[in-house]
Amino acid sequence: IVGRCPVLKGEKTAQPWQLTLGEILHVGEAIRIAVKPDGYPWVVTANQETWVMVKGKWKKSSGAGIDISSNPSGVPMVVGMDGNIWAYDVPSQQWANTKKKGVSVAFGPDGKAWYIDTKLKIHKQK
Repeated sequence: IVGRCPVLKGEKTAQPWQLTLGEILHVGEAIRIAVKPDGYPWVVTANQETWVMVKGKWKKSSGAGIDISSNPSGVPMVVGMDGNIWAYDVPSQQWANTKKKGVSVAFGPDGKAWYIDTKLKIHKQK
């Protein structure tokens, strides 16, 4: 649920959004969303859980967060409950600590991460 509205997958039709009941996330309200190139989202819920949609079904991911973004390849980073920025390691399906602290994370079209640190300064990944 995004802000008390179901998470929907957009379709290129006359209707901008199409609801498929199997796509509703029932575990909590999503407060942050990042969409992979395959059109499926990663979300962080109001209770700080991370979830990813795989082949139309929600799968809970390990870890917890307050913000999420994904690079152009669909690999996400989260700002964890500890304030650390965590990058998802696809082979191990685990989160790896980047040793950066932040309050928000985003990716540019070049695949480089941008983040706002705890002093509200903006940084770009080298």
